[in-house]
Amino acid sequence: MSRQEARAVLQEAFQRCGFKIPFFKFEPFYMGYHHFQHTEVVFGFGNMDCRRRHLYGRQGVMVQVSLLLKKKVYVYDEDAKLWFVAKIHWKRGKKGQLKVWHRFEPCNRPKHSDNSMYFYDPLDVPESTTRLIHQMSGRSPYRVC
Repeated sequence: MSRQEARAVLQEAFQRCGFKIPFFKFEPFYMGYHHFQHTEVVFGFGNMDCRRRHLYGRQGVMVQVSLLLKKKVYVYDEDAKLWFVAKIHWKRGKKGQLKVWHRFEPCNRPKHSDNSMYFYDPLDVPESTTRLIHQMSGRSPYRVC
């Protein structure tokens, strides 16, 4: 993937989360983007919005990137203490355009796979969630800084 393709996907993810991409902070997100080439499943940890469309914060941006790249995504909502899986929803617009969006629906606790990534903000995750991450992965998870 070229750098322009990566930037376009990252900008779309930032837009979905309501952020503008900071040009000086592009590199860490670009590196995270390239980790997705070898990833099948993505686990995000954080607080979800009330409509269950995205996670708040930087880890939410990486979850949106993984959705744009058509990866399987599970999210743990720390407020509700529930697991959610991303489901695709389709709708035809007034002019016939196809609208696609993701909504997170409740699910059982997912199983760890070898080709998975874990996204969470280490400064904002409770100790119980950190233990859950280590329990699932058996290794130190990838952190969004």
